[in-house]
Amino acid sequence: MLECFAQNTQTNDQPTPKLDTIRIHATNNGAIAGAIYYNNGLIPNTDSEFYKRYGLPVAFDLITDMSMAEAAWIADDVDILSTTLDVLPTQLARLADYEPRIVCQLAWSRGQEKILAHASIETLKDLKRKKVAIELATPSHSLLLAALEKHAIPQKTVKLQGYKRNEELLKAVKAQKKIAAIATHNADKKVFTNRFNGNNPLYSTKEEPKLIAHIFIVKNTYFQANIEALRNMYKVLMEAHALSNHNKQVAADLVQVMQKSFGVETDIAQQLINEVYHCTHGDNINFLGINKHYKDITGEALYESMSEKYQTLMLAPENCTAWKKLIAPDIVVFTQLSGKKHKAEKVPKQ
Repeated sequence: MLECFAQNTQTNDQPTPKLDTIRIHATNNGAIAGAIYYNNGLIPNTDSEFYKRYGLPVAFDLITDMSMAEAAWIADDVDILSTTLDVLPTQLARLADYEPRIVCQLAWSRGQEKILAHASIETLKDLKRKKVAIELATPSHSLLLAALEKHAIPQKTVKLQGYKRNEELLKAVKAQKKIAAIATHNADKKVFTNRFNGNNPLYSTKEEPKLIAHIFIVKNTYFQANIEALRNMYKVLMEAHALSNHNKQVAADLVQVMQKSFGVETDIAQQLINEVYHCTHGDNINFLGINKHYKDITGEALYESMSEKYQTLMLAPENCTAWKKLIAPDIVVFTQLSGKKHKAEKVPKQ
């Protein structure tokens, strides 16, 4: 039984499953909040919209360490892995043998990843010849790469200190006084507020609104055996996102979802929600390149760009899985959701 079952305090009777439970890996960011909200918690229950509409028992397993989450996915302890498209190329060395398929896009980060710096660092160009700490092959690393590229700052002019695990990064930052900046994510912000200008990031995904795409992936074998269940799950998820994007009360309820599910403080929960945009059905159509009139960043363009960046750093395999083999467009293409609430967002100004 998943650990999250024991953490849930609901008193609802658990359903007699009509179908196998869909086990979803959850991380402590706001991208997953809509799904948990519509499931009425972390464990399968009769008040879940997934269950009431399609008889789908859904469970969420909170695993914040991505290496542990990957291991759980490989071992079939979870069916759906939550990750981001920008770092997927770096994961393929470990996951490619299982033929991962992208089910859908959950969200875009809009401020969750940040570059925090000493008050003396006023612009990105001030990072030249300075030490910058990063956790390798993470969305925060992707943000730093994008920021340097956008501002024409050669990577070799910045003293990047990369760490494989977040714990190693935290220790290094505390021990080394000469680290001038750090690429981090929202959950770490309080750790660095005193040392860095935590309340005024040097740069964030607010400036890169279509860089960090939160996605669900499954093994191809699971996809082939459960395509109808995945399509129904997607429909409910898109309904949840459409509601949260247009209903202020639901948006407020998502904050409570983050508090109760992940045990975070109110201000952190609020930020986790504020700093993501929950993608709609229309956004997924654009993301997959189905809408030929869409001229902004597609999933394919983002995937190819980030593959190249991480290959240059030797953090992704030379031959990354082709985009067409990664996507599972049938989930989105054969889903009919109408109304303004399901339309794609307008292209954000940069």
